[in-house]
Amino acid sequence: MPVEEHDLDVAISFKSEDANLATDIRGRLGKSLDTFVYTAKQEELAGTDGLETLRKVFRHRAKLVVILFRSGWGETPWTRVEMEAITDRFLKQGPGFLFVITLDSAPPPPWLPDKLIRFSLADFGVEQAVGGGPDGDFESGGRCLQQVYRIWHGPAESAGTRRRPARASTGPRCRRLRR
Repeated sequence: MPVEEHDLDVAISFKSEDANLATDIRGRLGKSLDTFVYTAKQEELAGTDGLETLRKVFRHRAKLVVILFRSGWGETPWTRVEMEAITDRFLKQGPGFLFVITLDSAPPPPWLPDKLIRFSLADFGVEQAVGGGPDGDFESGGRCLQQVYRIWHGPAESAGTRRRPARASTGPRCRRLRR
């Protein structure tokens, strides 16, 4: 599926213990961005080959993939499926579609490049990671995930409208997080 045909703005990969955090992030992005969190898309997954559906989400459909990374991510059956789709895409496209939020001190997977932006939730919290409020006001503020999305894909606009070219640059906190 070519980049122009992505039908999801964001997909979040996470271990089941982080479902509430993924749902919170989705809520903060919800009004402006179509965000895939499997727990909120059960009706879309029902009646399909779950493995293939998840693979397509993370490999083809999402413009931006957010990994809520902690020890054991990629080792459970479902995060393993997601990780394999993400690494397949990474090999073909590079890391430009990834944003990693670290939830603990586990070392990142060896395939992640050192220069990839990683955001420590323990250091900055969900508000700084995502921006916007729990009511989905993504357009206010200038947080890290917002800035990454705007740089790569342009500003979020109402569904069905064309996105303008990106003009944003990463703020000082986000730049500091690059490794």
